[in-house]
Amino acid sequence: MNVFISWSGEASKAFAIAVNNWLKQAMHKVKPWMSDAEIGPGERWNQKVSLSLKDTNFGIICVTPENLTAPWILFEAGALAKAMDSARVVPLLLGVKNTDLVSPLAQFQAVQADKNGFRKLAAALNNGLKEIHEQLDEPVLTSLLRKLWPELGRELKRILPAAGRPTDPVHRSEHELLGDVLEGVRRLERNVVSGVATGNSAQPGAADWQDFYIRGANLANNLGDPVADLAALRAYGEAIVLVPRDLSPNRLAQLYAHRGAILKRFKRLDEAENDLSFALKCARKEADINDATYHMASVKAMKGDRKSALNLLTALKSRDPRWIDLVQARGEYFPGLLHEPAYKKLLRLGRKSGIGRPKKARPVAVSNDSHSSGRRSSRDDNLATERPTIGAYTRGETVTIACFNKASMPLGVDFSALIEAMQVFVNECVVPAWGTPAKLVESTGYLKGAWAMLFLDSADQPGALAYHDLTPDGLPQSKVFVKTTLDNHDLVSVSASHELVEMLVDPDVTIMTTGLDPKVMYAYESADPVEELSFPVNGIPMTDFVYPAYFEGHHKAGSVRFDQMNKVDKPFQILSGGYQIVYKNGKWSQLFASASKKKGFGREDRRGHRSEQRLHAARGTLRRADRKKMTRLERRM
Repeated sequence: MNVFISWSGEASKAFAIAVNNWLKQAMHKVKPWMSDAEIGPGERWNQKVSLSLKDTNFGIICVTPENLTAPWILFEAGALAKAMDSARVVPLLLGVKNTDLVSPLAQFQAVQADKNGFRKLAAALNNGLKEIHEQLDEPVLTSLLRKLWPELGRELKRILPAAGRPTDPVHRSEHELLGDVLEGVRRLERNVVSGVATGNSAQPGAADWQDFYIRGANLANNLGDPVADLAALRAYGEAIVLVPRDLSPNRLAQLYAHRGAILKRFKRLDEAENDLSFALKCARKEADINDATYHMASVKAMKGDRKSALNLLTALKSRDPRWIDLVQARGEYFPGLLHEPAYKKLLRLGRKSGIGRPKKARPVAVSNDSHSSGRRSSRDDNLATERPTIGAYTRGETVTIACFNKASMPLGVDFSALIEAMQVFVNECVVPAWGTPAKLVESTGYLKGAWAMLFLDSADQPGALAYHDLTPDGLPQSKVFVKTTLDNHDLVSVSASHELVEMLVDPDVTIMTTGLDPKVMYAYESADPVEELSFPVNGIPMTDFVYPAYFEGHHKAGSVRFDQMNKVDKPFQILSGGYQIVYKNGKWSQLFASASKKKGFGREDRRGHRSEQRLHAARGTLRRADRKKMTRLERRM
């Protein structure tokens, strides 16, 4: 039987070696394996380690005060949990109490590294050997343990002082402890339900870690809500338990940076520092490095290490001066620096060096200090770029958009999940570029004073025309025709995000600008030129869209960023799957980049589309939704 021994830190390594030697003497049929060196993040999961874990039947985690919350020990614990049943994973505690454990270690049945604990460990291993008919007789095992304990006990006493104590012991509130109990009960319920349904013990699916990851990110956005923060912390812990062994270093960096940001909110600074250190070692992309650096700088400042905090902020500013806006906006996370001359100088230089940040426009990351890395990861790498973002503007308000579904056809995506993904899309993609924040609310119909996004089957759906162009209050609205979209072999999520970003950028459907040809007016349709491109947010495809610089002809090709996915090279460029609405010689028409797009466009049902709304807006004939007519139709249905 193969046994994987996990360790992290010098004392834990010595502890693991002692356990390894004890196993070889006590149980000859057991084959222990441990790495002989602390392999660095990003390279530890080499082929040898991966193969060893793949063939492992039992896991022992050597926990000491120095590695109680070390990222690697927690990551390896999660990998062990994913590889085998939790009953086959045993945290062995040296100088640590069971109540000190945090998720994912807390989910296992831990034992103390004393005489009784090693007896329990040996019994568990012997049960494993029993399944392959190689177990030791109990009297023989008892005799062996009795003979080996004195030497092992002396070695553990020698190691214990080197393990030390955490500089800031983990203080877990009653809410957290009860929360872990509740989560444990829920996990058991899930296992029982899954076991009954499948006839097997529950095994996490490959995407389960992403479900917890997304849940954590959404919960973390409820700023100022400690209950939501606690739930987010637990969700991130579950995600770490379930991450696949081949997860990319950048994704791993994002996950640990997210949890580090939440730990910072709880002022569990040593744990936050551990997570963020691990994130910085794993991160390869500049966006992920910057996120982790920002949070690490604030943790250092909160711990009173002003020199380290300033060094980190200086490095951050050198990579992207815009982060200094966030630092200045969240001064409470940088105590002790406010009166430092070097800090004041850094803020002044940051403001002078800012790239394309308007004075009044504040992206969500600035105003909320929500752990920006958490949300950024949900849209993969589409913000990472070497080109500056130019020309953001703000409307000066956060609008509410009521989102409701009147379609009878399946959307192809869960409606609530779609709204959540579009909220992240707005917060982390649209707002930084356009400065047009919005709060999306799932509803059953129009809300007083709110904009609207409604989902219908098609323009032929009974009552569809009664929705007209505006809400009953005369406010902007967008319509997504589900059947029409699916008939065109397009995705509803891409169509919905397309309509959403265009409504936010030009809500009255009236903005135009001259282009390369001064005789041609280009409509401010922000998704049409890149219409067939998309990228995932929370695992759901969202549309690409152009940036303000796209409509500013003075920019040289490749000089700035022109669209979210960084596919456009110059102003007014139309990609092969896109088009642009233009006004020329007193008429509205379209420009296409390809003949196939022009042909496909001609076959589409354009009724109720923004291009039709633009005509009504130019004539001043936009109509409000007829609430009474819609009510009558709904009663008939």
